[in-house]
Amino acid sequence: MKHVLLTFSRIRKIVQGAFRMEKFFQEFDLLLQSTNYFMNQITRKYLEEKKLSLPRYWVLLNVNACRGMTMGELQNKMFLAPSSVTSLVDSLVEGKLLQRGDHPEDRRVVRLFITDEGKRVLDEVQAFRFQNLKEAFRDINPDVFPVLVNAMEILSGFLRTKQSTANDD
Repeated sequence: MKHVLLTFSRIRKIVQGAFRMEKFFQEFDLLLQSTNYFMNQITRKYLEEKKLSLPRYWVLLNVNACRGMTMGELQNKMFLAPSSVTSLVDSLVEGKLLQRGDHPEDRRVVRLFITDEGKRVLDEVQAFRFQNLKEAFRDINPDVFPVLVNAMEILSGFLRTKQSTANDD
């Protein structure tokens, strides 16, 4: 009988632990979403002063990160229809923040590159975002930062691998 009670007790602890973990992941997911939402809202307000929209900022970010990309690559990265991306890119080219260039191996393919002015604007926006993060973390013990960064690197790496595997299917 003692063995049966022990088993029920262990099962209850496992279930409680699983429930706590499930609750943790729900709360963590919500925190990731709300952090992203609020950071985007703060950034959007700042971008309005620069006459730039959040989607245009994302285009600049993507093109800069990839050191140039095709329209098709940008469409896939941003999950947007070709016409939407074309409109965003046209406005950025017109504003001299992006430029179109020839592909070195295939002249039919057009590559997008960030201009010096686009890089300057992007650097300003990034500095603004980093300042907000510094303010948000000012009361947190800096000894925690490496643990936080490590956890985010693990999460990001796992999701990148999972996304890569999903694209292979």
